[in-house]
Amino acid sequence: MINYYLLAGGINPPLDRAVGDGNDRISFTGERHGTAAPTGPQGERGLTFAATAGVTHAIEANSRWLADLDEERDDLAIGFWPDAFMTEYHYPGSPVMTDVVDDLAWYRGPGPRKSLWRSLLLAGFRFSASNLQDPRVRLPHTVALSTGTVLDAAVQHRLVDHLHAGGSLLLTGRLPQRDLENRPCPVLADALGLRAGPLVHGTSRYYPSLIGHGLAQALPETRVGWLASLEGASLEQGRAEPLFTDVEGRTCAVTVDLGRGRAVLATSELPSHPALFTALAGWLGSAPGLRLRTSVPGVVVTTGVTPRGERMLHVLNPTGYAATIQVAVDDQTGLLTQPLAVPARTGAMLGLGLHLPGRGSIVSSNAEVVELAEDRLRFAPGLGRDTQVWLRTDRTVIATHTRVEGDLTVITGPAGAALDVAFS
Repeated sequence: MINYYLLAGGINPPLDRAVGDGNDRISFTGERHGTAAPTGPQGERGLTFAATAGVTHAIEANSRWLADLDEERDDLAIGFWPDAFMTEYHYPGSPVMTDVVDDLAWYRGPGPRKSLWRSLLLAGFRFSASNLQDPRVRLPHTVALSTGTVLDAAVQHRLVDHLHAGGSLLLTGRLPQRDLENRPCPVLADALGLRAGPLVHGTSRYYPSLIGHGLAQALPETRVGWLASLEGASLEQGRAEPLFTDVEGRTCAVTVDLGRGRAVLATSELPSHPALFTALAGWLGSAPGLRLRTSVPGVVVTTGVTPRGERMLHVLNPTGYAATIQVAVDDQTGLLTQPLAVPARTGAMLGLGLHLPGRGSIVSSNAEVVELAEDRLRFAPGLGRDTQVWLRTDRTVIATHTRVEGDLTVITGPAGAALDVAFS
């Protein structure tokens, strides 16, 4: 998540020949470029310099572990099909292809209003993406996908096979009805026993609203910008259960069984709602690897692991509010299940079993390593009521406050202050 673009601003020189574009320089930004760059065009420090330097030093201090760290993943992934993003060019004189491209561009990716990806991320799911067009890629138990009415025929067949084999599908957007050449292609719809009803948009005088049922019953009546109703034999025969209806009684989200698998289809705009998507994924057989409770929506947590089994808990608070969080993570000390105070617009990398050559290991801590030397460690102020570090070591530990619990040495320090640990 480190990107140094743009590290330093610069000067756009004038073109050799004026082109009459009101600028006559090699870029349209005027004489200077580099908005929010840490360093200005003349070497001056910008407003983001301190934050960039802090992140750089944190990465350097933890580079021993970060270099080999890979994100741990849950058995849920986003379904990615590359052809949905091949929309840069199309024949503008074809209303048919314009309609296909517009459909792809509106629904693909994170879903309308980013509700699919954002909800899963904020719920503690650690997910990647699976290429649905590559038969060599093993699909996870649950495939989460946002799609419009256009979906490649081969992809639809693969999703049907996945369901018959006992997999799960979480689909938001529209019920697929066409292929990339605009031919009728209801493969997935037919398998699920569903058909799409009319699309309804909200206006300045019409306010479509959803009522939750079953897994969604706890969600208050929710205003949405659009919805598309669902009909078909599965609903008529009771094989599909309504998940959302609108105020007028039209079904626009269902849970349905197919073969040995399960599917959730939500053909309406949905809000970003981690608890709702956690319940839906749970019914599909997938649970988030990290259970997060936070006082401020928007906090992100994930974990990484090295080939040696060293782990880190990453905590990111990109919001403008200080957050109190509790996250259930595999921590033998129980320290990280206690409330953590995460300041606004900050992040921390908290060690879980990090190896210290010749000194043992950091079993857990609520503070980030900011300096790593041969005979000492320094930790940033902790995220708890005090700073705590749990070590497993055969060396003598020198710190202000230490105690021994079993084979672990516990070091504590006051909140808001860095913690220094030395070894003799």
